[in-house]
Amino acid sequence: YFNDEEVTAIMFAIQALQNLTATPFDKSYRQIYDKLLAVLSLQQQEELRHKLAHVVYHSIPSVAASSCLKEIFSAAGKRSILQIRYQQQEQEILSIYIHELFFQAGVWYFHGYDVQKKCWRIFRCDCVESCQTVAPEKAPAFPFADEDDAAVSLKDAETVQETLSFACQLTSAGREHFLKNDFYHMQMQPQPDGTFLLTGAINPVDLPYLIDYFLSFGRGLKVLTPTPVVDAYQKALREMLAESVNDFHR
Repeated sequence: YFNDEEVTAIMFAIQALQNLTATPFDKSYRQIYDKLLAVLSLQQQEELRHKLAHVVYHSIPSVAASSCLKEIFSAAGKRSILQIRYQQQEQEILSIYIHELFFQAGVWYFHGYDVQKKCWRIFRCDCVESCQTVAPEKAPAFPFADEDDAAVSLKDAETVQETLSFACQLTSAGREHFLKNDFYHMQMQPQPDGTFLLTGAINPVDLPYLIDYFLSFGRGLKVLTPTPVVDAYQKALREMLAESVNDFHR
């Protein structure tokens, strides 16, 4: 049994999620909200509507749809292998164990273990063009003893796998952007000159995600090290500038 305050808290939470339009569920959060609202008394409904009318949520919406999100969600953490057709820089056909999904800056990602290459990677769900569960008799040997073993393997990989450490300088505007949209495994420290040092490490395979994230800071970020990250960031900036110049002269 939920009291009135707990019901209000639940409805507030659902209201805040309504911009999350891409979900692994058949029902949208709006539909779930309406269904829960219908079971309340008329007095409770009126009181709740009055409270919510004075609260505005500016949450980040889903910006990329995925046709396979439901299947990816269903496979996460199970002793099954998913064959996916993945298209980012180039098309790949991969056999993947999916450990967990996470939502970052409007995009769904997942941690997946590439069974053939025997390594962990971060995948964008919207880059999965098709997927299907591999039949047990045709699937490669399951790479982990159980879900806990997979979690330990992922954690170990994040510390011992080949990683690309980086450092960036943030302005106060960059600090605010980071706090609103923090990325996986990053730390921020204030500096004596009033700027902020952003540090972290990433699998080199996932560098394109990092560069896209850095670009979202605008003037609020400067990449300091290492050279491969600086070069990739500057290359992306030059490409953006070239596209803008070409659009201007059309």
